[in-house]
Amino acid sequence: LAAGVALSLSLGPAPLPGAAWASSSAEEGPSLLEDRAYVFRQPRGAALLEGRLQSLAERTGFTVRVLTRLGNDAQGKQVLAIDDPAVRVALKALDERGVLVVVTPDEANVLQFKAGDAVRAVLPDSFFAEEINRFGNLIFVREEGVAEATRRAAETIAECLEGPSPGCKVVPGVTNTLWGFSAIFSAAAGVIAGAAAKYSRADGSGALKGVLFAGPLWLFLLGGVALYPVLVRGGAVQGAADVALFVAVLLVFGQAG
Repeated sequence: LAAGVALSLSLGPAPLPGAAWASSSAEEGPSLLEDRAYVFRQPRGAALLEGRLQSLAERTGFTVRVLTRLGNDAQGKQVLAIDDPAVRVALKALDERGVLVVVTPDEANVLQFKAGDAVRAVLPDSFFAEEINRFGNLIFVREEGVAEATRRAAETIAECLEGPSPGCKVVPGVTNTLWGFSAIFSAAAGVIAGAAAKYSRADGSGALKGVLFAGPLWLFLLGGVALYPVLVRGGAVQGAADVALFVAVLLVFGQAG
C-alpha cells in the first residue's frame, strides 16, 4: 500500500532511454494498454479495455494508460516501479491530462498511479488512494483476479473523467463492506434514539424530548458516519435501507419495557 501511495503522490516523470511504449503504428500513437505481465488471459478482455480507454481519449482528451509489469527480474530480485524502464518511458510520455496505471501482480497491493495536473484538479489524491485500497488489495485480487482489479481501476477513472463536468471526490459505488459498516452505525443510532425516547418517557418528559436531547449523537452516527459515505458514492438505495433500519431499531428500543 505504501508503495502505491508513494507512486501516485510523488513519483516524478524521470526519463530513461530505452524501448518505446508499445504501439501498433507511429500514426496511432502509444498503446493505452501494455500487458507485460500477461494479466489478461483472454485477448477479448484486453481489447475491450483498450477500446474503452481509446474512446475516452477521443471524446474527452483525457488519457488513461495501463501498464502491467512483473516486480521481480529473471534472477528473482525485486524491481521497484521507479526503476522499471517501461514505467519511466511511460512517465516521460505522461502529460497534464493523462493518468498512468501501473499494475504489479506480485506485490502486496497491485495498483499504483501517476496523474497529470489537469487530472489531479478533478480527481484528488484521496481518490487514487481509495482506488488502491478498494481494487488493489489482496482480498479483492484473490476473489476477483488481477485482470478484474486492473479493469475496474481503469474504468472507474474513465467514468469519472467523462461528462460535461468531469471529476470525482470519491470512488463511485458502494462495497458490501462499506454498506455493512453503514448498517451497523444506522442501527447504533437507532438504539441511542430509541433508548433516549424510552427513558425520557419513563421520567415524564416525553419521548420526543428525549430523542431531541440525544439528537447530536444519533444524528452524527446516522448522517455523518452511516449515510454520508454511502450517498456520496451513489448509494441511494443503500441509504434508504439504512434509514429504514434506523427507524425500525428506534421503534423497537423506544417501546421496549
